[in-house]
Amino acid sequence: MSDGKAGAPAIELAGITKRFVSPAGKSFTALRDLDMTVAAGEFCAVVGPTGCGKSTTLALISGLETPSAGTVRLFGEPVKNVADRVGYVFQRDAVFPWKSVLENVAIGPQFRGVTATDARSQAREWIARVGLAGFESYYPHQLSGGMRKRVALAQTLINQPRVLLMDEPFSALDVQTRALMENELLDLWASTGASVVFVTHDLEEAIGLADRVVVITAGPGTVKGTYAVDIPRPRNIAEIRFQPRFVEIYEEIWKDLRDEVFANDEARRLLDLPADVERSALRDLVPEGRVRDVLDGTISGIDQVVLARGRVLVANRRPVMIRGTAVGAVITLRDRTDLECALRELDTERGLAQALRAQAHEFSNKLHVIGGLIELGRLDDATRFVAETSLVHQELIELVQDRIADPALAALLLAKAAAASERRVEFRLATDARLPAAAPDVRELVTVVGNLVDNGIDAASGAADGWVEVSVHADPGGTIVRVSDSGPGIDASAREDIFREGFTTKGEGAHYGIGLALVRQIAQRRGGWVRVTNDGGAVFTALIPAAS
Repeated sequence: MSDGKAGAPAIELAGITKRFVSPAGKSFTALRDLDMTVAAGEFCAVVGPTGCGKSTTLALISGLETPSAGTVRLFGEPVKNVADRVGYVFQRDAVFPWKSVLENVAIGPQFRGVTATDARSQAREWIARVGLAGFESYYPHQLSGGMRKRVALAQTLINQPRVLLMDEPFSALDVQTRALMENELLDLWASTGASVVFVTHDLEEAIGLADRVVVITAGPGTVKGTYAVDIPRPRNIAEIRFQPRFVEIYEEIWKDLRDEVFANDEARRLLDLPADVERSALRDLVPEGRVRDVLDGTISGIDQVVLARGRVLVANRRPVMIRGTAVGAVITLRDRTDLECALRELDTERGLAQALRAQAHEFSNKLHVIGGLIELGRLDDATRFVAETSLVHQELIELVQDRIADPALAALLLAKAAAASERRVEFRLATDARLPAAAPDVRELVTVVGNLVDNGIDAASGAADGWVEVSVHADPGGTIVRVSDSGPGIDASAREDIFREGFTTKGEGAHYGIGLALVRQIAQRRGGWVRVTNDGGAVFTALIPAAS
C-alpha cells in the first residue's frame, strides 16, 4: 500500500453491492448500495443484526472479497488485491498451534523479509506490550482464551498496520477478561494511530470503544445510521457505561437497531413475516400461541423449542436492559428441523436395534425350547411350537409388503412393529390399509404416521394386552391416516390441548410436546385436518392432502 492521496479517508466504500452465488446457482445479495468512510486514525464500530453483511464488509476492505458493484478505496487508492498494511483479527484465534508464542508473533515480520533475529526481537517487545512476557516458549494449547487473544493482537500489530479490521474478536471471552482486553486494545491502538473497523453484536462494546458507531440494516445490508461517540478519552470500559452520556447514545442507537431485529431475511422466512415489519407490534405479526409467548418473554428459558410453519425452531431471548429497565430483546432462532427429523429417525433406528437385540435373545430362548422338546422325543410339540411362534411375525411382514407399496412407509411400519413388540404391545395393520408405490409427499406422511404410532404405543403400553392399529389409505382428498390404540383414551377436556405445542404428559424434555402439534401443523398447512375420538381407546384420524 502506498502512502495514498493526501487528505483522503483511510477507508472508503462507495455504492457497494456484494452478491454471492450458492452451490445451487442461486444469487444472494449480502450488501446493497452501502456507503461508508473511516478517517485516518479513527476507531469505527459496526453493529447490526445477524446476517446483515458486517463480516462481508471487512472482507471487502481487506481485499479478500471483491465487490459486485461499487468501489473500495484505502487512503484514496482502489483495492484490487489483498491489501498491504491491513491487519485482520478474526473471531476465532488465527494462531498456529504447532508454533510457540514467540514464533507466532515473529512470523509476520519474517514473511515481510525481516531477519529471524530482528523478527524475534520485535516479537519479544510486542509480547511484553500485550502483557505476556515470560510466556514466549508456551504453545497456544497451554494458554487461556484471553492469552491467546493477546497473542493474536501482538501477531497483528507487530506488522504496523495502517488499517486494523476486527471481527468480534472478544465474543468468546468471559465478561471480566473481555473488559480487560477492551481496555488493552484501546491502549495499544492509541500508540499505533491505525484506523480501526470493529464489528460486534454488543452495542455497549461498540460505544465504549469507538469514536463512531455505524448501524447496518438487516440483509441486504446498507448503512442505516452513523452516530458520533463524543465521550472523552482515555476511557475505562468497565466504568464508561455508567456515564449519562453513554446511556443517551445507547438509547439513540438502540432505537435504530431495534427496528432491524425483525427485518432479518431468515427470521422473515422462518416465521413467515411480511417484508415490511418495522414498528409493528409483535401481536400483529405472530399469531397467538407458543411462538409468540416465547418471543414476547411470556415463556422463558434457554433453547425453547417451538414450531412455526411445520419447522422445528430453537429460540433464545435476551432482554436488553437500560438502567435496569427492559427496552427490548434480542431473539435468535435456529432452524433444527432437519436435525429433529434425524434425531427422530435415530430414535426409531435405536428402538429397532434394541428390539432386534431383544428378539435375538428371545430367538435363542426358543431354540433352547425346541432343542429340549426334540431331546424329549416330542417332535410334534416342537413342530407346533415353531409354527406358532414364527407365524405372526411373518404374516405381518407379508401383510405390510402386500398392502403398503411405498418402501419408506413400509419400512417405518415394520420398525414401529418391532418397537411395539419390545414394549409388549401388539401391532396391527387395519384391513383397509392400502397405499400405492411412490406415495406423494412421503416424507411428511412418514412424520405424521411415525408420530401418531409413537403416541399410540405410549398409550397402549400402560396395560396388559395392549395393542395399536394403523391404517393408511388413499382418498380422493389425499391420504387418510388412522391410528387406534387400547389405551385409556383422551379426556374430552384435553382434546384440543393435546395438539397444542408444548403440551405433554411425559415431563420435561426437548422432544416432548412436539409430535402431535407437528402432525396438526403439517395437516393444516396442506389444507387438511387431524381429529381424535374415543372408541375404547383413542382414535386419531388425519387427512393429508397432496401438495398442489
